[in-house]
Amino acid sequence: AYVIRQMNEDKDVAQRYADARAAEAFGLLPKNFDLDSFMVDLLTEQIAGLYDPKAHEFYIANWIPLEDQRMVMAHELTHALQDQHFQIESWLKAARPNDDAELAREAFLEGSAMAAMVDYLLRGTGKSLNNMPEFDPSILTGDLSSSPSLQKAPPFIKDTLVFPYFAGMTFTAAALKPAGWSAVGKVFLNPPASTQQIMHPKLYKTGHLPEPVTLPAMDGYLGKQWKKIDENLMGEFGWLEVLKQFLDEQRAKPLAASWEGDRYQLYENQQSKRLLLVARIHFSSQVHAARFFGQYSELLEKKHQQRTNLFRRPDFFSFETPEGG
Repeated sequence: AYVIRQMNEDKDVAQRYADARAAEAFGLLPKNFDLDSFMVDLLTEQIAGLYDPKAHEFYIANWIPLEDQRMVMAHELTHALQDQHFQIESWLKAARPNDDAELAREAFLEGSAMAAMVDYLLRGTGKSLNNMPEFDPSILTGDLSSSPSLQKAPPFIKDTLVFPYFAGMTFTAAALKPAGWSAVGKVFLNPPASTQQIMHPKLYKTGHLPEPVTLPAMDGYLGKQWKKIDENLMGEFGWLEVLKQFLDEQRAKPLAASWEGDRYQLYENQQSKRLLLVARIHFSSQVHAARFFGQYSELLEKKHQQRTNLFRRPDFFSFETPEGG
């Protein structure tokens, strides 16, 4: 019940529908995937503890071993302390409507709680995350493949759930050095602006910000049946997920890392429910832009095997699909 209430309070039905259709348009979710129902099943299966910022209470599952309960308590109490000082719910939502910036804030929130949990586990050893050269966050999460719902989840959902904890902790570990926890507290006052900063902590420390990208309104070019249902950013994390659907990670990572900003608009035909996706990406150089264009064209060819009327020139690529795209 709590998970359903949180989903409804976090975003209304129309926005959750738009999010799901955008993920479908980018190839991140199968067509007609029931995202709401799947997420309820997945999150209720995964939750070992939670902090409720509205009630200022935290809960721990009593079916997990006592030592694991202590770990979860360290994590959730960190959120409670963060909330006392920085009002984490409003702090998270202050990034809206930029989904990429909100995910970056969530990554710092969860990553810093993971870091506090590690320091709790290391108490009495003379060690801390700050003086450890490397730490693999995955050792704290157990075998993710043991979760039935997570096994069935599309890769995008798995990665989106794990990203705040793994990448967020790596980011926090970088923020800890050399000053320690006082430096981490300052991140709340100067939050990460993008998932790119989370994935590349040096860019956060140098103040490297995404380039603002705009898109013209398409309404005048479309019929009355078309309605814009979403406009947002994907960020480096989002584009990496798109590329990984059809390219191996070794090729996808450097392409996504050349991201410097983006914006997309999603239109839906109110009768046929067909989608029109418009996206613009800013890259770090013309070379990276050309490389991305070539690789993304290849991705689309792999995605749409039954294409016809393929037309290609150096800066243009088009084809038709049986669905009319």
